[in-house]
Amino acid sequence: MRARVWAGLMVLAATALVGCARGPDAAALRQEVQEKLTKQVKDGLLEVASLRRAGSAPLPAGEQGTKRLIVYYNATLRFRQDYEFGGWEKLSPASLSHALGATERGLFGAKPQNRAGDVVYVYGTSTYELSNGAWKNAAGPTGTVAAAPDSENTAPPSRSKQLIDKLAAMVNLPPPGPDPVQEAVIADELDRAAGNIERRLARRKHVHTFASGPHGGEYARFGAALVASLKRPRPGMLIRHVETAGSVQNASLLARGEADYAIIQADVAAEAVAGRGAFARGGALTTLRALGSLFPEAVHVVVPATSPVQSVDDLRGKRVDIGAPGSGTQYSTVAVLAAHGLKVGDLVEASERGREESARRLRAGQLDAIFVTIAAPARDLQDLDARTR
Repeated sequence: MRARVWAGLMVLAATALVGCARGPDAAALRQEVQEKLTKQVKDGLLEVASLRRAGSAPLPAGEQGTKRLIVYYNATLRFRQDYEFGGWEKLSPASLSHALGATERGLFGAKPQNRAGDVVYVYGTSTYELSNGAWKNAAGPTGTVAAAPDSENTAPPSRSKQLIDKLAAMVNLPPPGPDPVQEAVIADELDRAAGNIERRLARRKHVHTFASGPHGGEYARFGAALVASLKRPRPGMLIRHVETAGSVQNASLLARGEADYAIIQADVAAEAVAGRGAFARGGALTTLRALGSLFPEAVHVVVPATSPVQSVDDLRGKRVDIGAPGSGTQYSTVAVLAAHGLKVGDLVEASERGREESARRLRAGQLDAIFVTIAAPARDLQDLDARTR
């Protein structure tokens, strides 16, 4: 009987030592996360609805040689009151991510306008230091994480590493590799992702971002000229120009705090503030503010000079480029078609290639018409007219 008692004591002691090595348990971690929400975010704004500990890893020792540890967790947070991210003197989602030891990509579900009862999901981290035999919360990790611990005490690979590995598997195929269509899709999406990463990293450095429009278009040329004129007398001014898909994307970038200034079509801006159309699902973007009006724009329906298409009604069953996704052109196209009793589905082809590629296909006879929202007279359309005569 005594042997059994001692065996039990040994197991308990071993369990206690392992627990100490791994840092605080889920209950202590949950309490600490709730304290961060109260003290570092906003008292009474969010509560921890659920939390799951997702592993840990050792960190380089502290200044006094103390043991340090990073703990990973997945949590669901519930809003206890309505809150508008990005509003005047309000927090941004990036601030919430920072307080919880997460990257901005590790926070999901945060909307510009949030209601009491809404939830957000976070892949967070918390750093601990061993003091007097107990793990206590410490400042975030400095330097790199030490070598990986044993398999039972390993955190999952970072989400960015998982995504990079997944992309590599799509590209690093045995000969002949990805076909041209796959290659074009992957390259386009990677280019877009790289642009998004650059914008968000710039925001963390407090660099102001001016979002314009597609490469080679009027918005992009205006944006580049404006930013250059601002920086010329102030070489140290922290402002950058980024090209985007256009007005709809720009409105979303502003609402998410990923851009500070942007060019947006007036009708798109009005719908964004009202939460209608393309913005109905995400809610009204009430944080948008107008700085000024630049120039009037017209919706152009461009067809070859010899085309039988004489009105918007004639586009039924035709091959039409409706503008790139996220652009003001596509937004206007859908509105113009609707005004004439047509839907995108009434077109035999509705491509979304953007201005340059759609112009090339129109010249080649591969499209019957293209939509372009641009100021008149537009250099792009003048060039297209000259090259198709």
